[in-house]
Amino acid sequence: YPDTSYATLGVTDGKPRARGTQKFTSREDDDEACGLDEIPRPEHVHIPMNLKRGTLQTHSLTVIPCTKERRPDIHYGILTGSFNMYDNKYGQRSRGRQALTMSVMAYCLAFHYHPKQWTMKLIDNLVDAGDVWYMQCLDKVHDHSAVQGICEVLHFGKKQILVLNGKRMQVLLCEPDIVGYTMSLDPTVYNLCRGLKAFFKENRAGVLLTRVLKLVIWKDRVCYYIFDPAGRDSRAYSNFANGQAALMNVKDVVSVAEVLLARSILEDQKFVLAPVKVLKMADEKSEEDFESDKELTQAEKAMMGYRILNENCAIVNANMHLGDRCFEEAKFRQALPISIVAMTYAKISPPNTWFSKTLDKILRLGNKLYIDCTHPKVMIDITIDNIPNEIVIGPYACEIIIYRERVKGQLYTTKECLLNIKTGLEEFFSHEYNCGILEFNNYTLAVWRQKDMFYLFDAYPRTTDGLRVMKGGKACCLMLLNPETMADAFIKNWDYLPATTQFYIHAFKVLKLKKIEPKMQIVCTLSDEELPGSKKKGKSVPCMGMSNAHGDSREIYHDVMPVEVVLDRTDKPPGNNLSHTCKTLSSIYLYIWTARLVRWLGNWLPRNG
Repeated sequence: YPDTSYATLGVTDGKPRARGTQKFTSREDDDEACGLDEIPRPEHVHIPMNLKRGTLQTHSLTVIPCTKERRPDIHYGILTGSFNMYDNKYGQRSRGRQALTMSVMAYCLAFHYHPKQWTMKLIDNLVDAGDVWYMQCLDKVHDHSAVQGICEVLHFGKKQILVLNGKRMQVLLCEPDIVGYTMSLDPTVYNLCRGLKAFFKENRAGVLLTRVLKLVIWKDRVCYYIFDPAGRDSRAYSNFANGQAALMNVKDVVSVAEVLLARSILEDQKFVLAPVKVLKMADEKSEEDFESDKELTQAEKAMMGYRILNENCAIVNANMHLGDRCFEEAKFRQALPISIVAMTYAKISPPNTWFSKTLDKILRLGNKLYIDCTHPKVMIDITIDNIPNEIVIGPYACEIIIYRERVKGQLYTTKECLLNIKTGLEEFFSHEYNCGILEFNNYTLAVWRQKDMFYLFDAYPRTTDGLRVMKGGKACCLMLLNPETMADAFIKNWDYLPATTQFYIHAFKVLKLKKIEPKMQIVCTLSDEELPGSKKKGKSVPCMGMSNAHGDSREIYHDVMPVEVVLDRTDKPPGNNLSHTCKTLSSIYLYIWTARLVRWLGNWLPRNG
């Protein structure tokens, strides 16, 4: 027995009591203490069997210290390009915002070229290609508010299709796996060091996202790689002004944390680690379909497609309208371009098969057409005069023509000498016109006829029944039986306008529709020789001995730096080329002096008889 015992306070029956009601006494009072052996011993904590291993593991900061102190024993290697993502050659829409796309593309490029093969020129091509991909993704973004946030144009959990160097790659930026504060002192909150260690136990690659720093980290069997498009100097310190995009390699997670903390612009702030995965990779011309999702059920098709309102009308709604905040300064100004795009797209895809996503696509393409037709620095309301005869709708080049004011009248007039909206629509479709732009009171709608059905595309906010609404509305497309039902649907939303409101119906026709090749394919290769349309400048010869120019001469892998050696077409040694050039010059000089001598003799002989 120990030298001390427990006594229960205020109890004389000897029954065991909770630990908080007991007094700690010495063994000298053993005679007065009772029930010592009956005190319940603490039970072992029961851990459920289905808990994942490591769930209850502590995240104490004593495991890996997380400080910004630079340790001299870190071995690293670095390969830099010629510029970074803040270069002035990039436009204002993308400059300084392409870090995420460049980082994800860097990991994808590692599937084409091992990091040991990377060169300065390849990093430059990577930065340029990342900017191109950013602009492509930006044009597809529905809600531009995400662009200002941490996820930018690549959404978490959404698969992306990247065509790189003739290969189609399905890339997934997963939901964040680790969230914490870089130098947290709270054992229950991940700091950067502990977060990196926990992250790479389960993942091979991921992007680190903070308020300032955005880069990609991946590992192989030998070391870890870090690609930072924002700019680093030769000692791997962040330098946005004069640094270059850089690929760094280090030995372990501790070294990764040291590079990020001591050599980067990273204070005690929130960070996110999200896995990056390349799910599929195939040839660009392969028949494998990366974009096809699981087949929709009949219920899902019914929800996304047309819904029958009555025997004369069916409707399909988009997920937004022309005043959505994703259109920024252009909102509510693009009704005319959207109407033109809707009628043109009906020639590409039958309107009776449209879904909600189809209408979203038409709205985005119409917004793009509006931007193309306006002055880059001035947002104005465009008219028919601003619409060019040749437009581009996605991958199609379209030649169009608009006949002004084929029908005009007053919306709800009762005068027999004037056309109202009902008689005006009947008059318009009774002629050879099939597509028209209905313009009234600074509003624009698209009306057309296709395969004995009539369609009305309304880009303004509407309810699921196609009625006017102030908030929460969505654009819609109505499938109607005849012009009379089209006029009835129109009157339900615009009956508040004065009866004498002037309206015009301009005839619209698509003259030519041709699919064009993608104007810009993303190419990122080792040299300019493989870039389309470039001239052959020379060969890039890998030079393993130049790696000491970067890093600390203790790299895990030596850097591969390009050495430009200009070779002749016949690949002869430089000495032979020089000898051949000298012989050619000697022949030219001999010919010139011989000609001069003959001319001098011709002038001298007549003078001397």
